[in-house]
Amino acid sequence: MERLSDSQLNTVIEQYGLNLLSLTVYDRLFKIDTLSGTYALKKTDMSSQRVEQFTNIISQLESQPLSLIPIIRTKYGDYVVEAEGAVFYLMPWIKNQLLDDEHERVKRLVTQTALLHRHTKRAQPDGGIVAEQLRNRWARIEQFMEQFADRSEHRLYPSPFEQQYLNSFHRLMTVSEDARQQLNEWQQQYRDSGELSVICHGRLQPNRVLSTPESDYLTIFDDAYRASPCFDLAYFFRRLPYYVNGEAESYQHWLTLYEAHYTLSTADYYLLSAMLIFPEPLVSRTIDYTRRDDDQLEIDAVNQWNFTKEHYEGLNAWAATLVKDDISDATGSNDNL
Repeated sequence: MERLSDSQLNTVIEQYGLNLLSLTVYDRLFKIDTLSGTYALKKTDMSSQRVEQFTNIISQLESQPLSLIPIIRTKYGDYVVEAEGAVFYLMPWIKNQLLDDEHERVKRLVTQTALLHRHTKRAQPDGGIVAEQLRNRWARIEQFMEQFADRSEHRLYPSPFEQQYLNSFHRLMTVSEDARQQLNEWQQQYRDSGELSVICHGRLQPNRVLSTPESDYLTIFDDAYRASPCFDLAYFFRRLPYYVNGEAESYQHWLTLYEAHYTLSTADYYLLSAMLIFPEPLVSRTIDYTRRDDDQLEIDAVNQWNFTKEHYEGLNAWAATLVKDDISDATGSNDNL
């Protein structure tokens, strides 16, 4: 559980001109009862560059007709307070209406995200830079994939996890190339028709939406940035099985709900398809394996790999349907890994 030192608390109280009555700790969030009301104090480890980006994003959001929990400025007009290496910001305390229905929580998250994107869209002049950044990132990931495969192959007895990885390695490299071709097509579509950027939340999780009888509020913009909406959607779809149990709802169901409020362009479909086809979930699972604790059972790592692979295969198959053009038989990525 996160701690708040006396000196940090005193600095925050002074900056906001509050008279403290009580303090309750909720991990990195602190409930502060004062003479003037109840507030939520968020503790972060944002860098100075991140703080600048955060304040810029919040200032843009303030002018939009969105249901957002406001960030309260200090008595000096600042959005954040820095104290002993940590960064704090203050919001009104909103009593969350707990939702037992997991689908309803995700539905509200998707709806609020689409509204965020719709109200913050603007012309995006640097799509070429975005494509190059993705290519460079994927190249670094592919280098890791090759190194892990090489190391596993040269073991006298590869572990069960390593053997699972080796069985899938060729297919991982194939779908990586498929993703790169979709990215190339996105860049061509972008050049022909132009592109829009939006404010991306950056960490779309059901607990990022607070619900009251009056409204739903998208909150915690610590990781927000401006980019294509596909970045938010890719984050969401990769993590969907952790938010919704079972297969009661399809990927298309959630995209249709999103597009009821914000319609993606043809270029967007290519970018989203590329990002979902690239095997990042399986690479992340492999990185987790290399960093595992000594007491983690091998069977647990294998089970986690199999769960992630099953989800990725379904995601890959659906992502290929987002674009109608057959780019070098990209739909071949539907084969099982």
